[in-house]
Amino acid sequence: MVHGGTAAYETLFADYPLSGSLPKGTLLGRGFKSKSDEGHVAVVIEDGLLLQSFGASGSAWPGVNALLTVEQSEEYLHREQGLDANARYFEYAVPFEEWRKRLMAG
Repeated sequence: MVHGGTAAYETLFADYPLSGSLPKGTLLGRGFKSKSDEGHVAVVIEDGLLLQSFGASGSAWPGVNALLTVEQSEEYLHREQGLDANARYFEYAVPFEEWRKRLMAG
């Protein structure tokens, strides 16, 4: 059973593949893979920026921030984690009303 964190979000939202436009309020995510790739969640806000948090360890943007677009975030996270730069970092994109409804349902 998954109790919380990025693994729980992946279980809840895996049926929302990343594709098409990403309007304001969209929840983006990547599920937990390992201790070195613990997943990530972010929300699209105005001007295509993401509200998200990076770890403080060596990060140019520690803590909660809204400084990067989806593309900039993916580039940064690929580089930081040594992942394939040709693959998408985020794995799912959930419209605002859908993630709000699912999370409010418990």
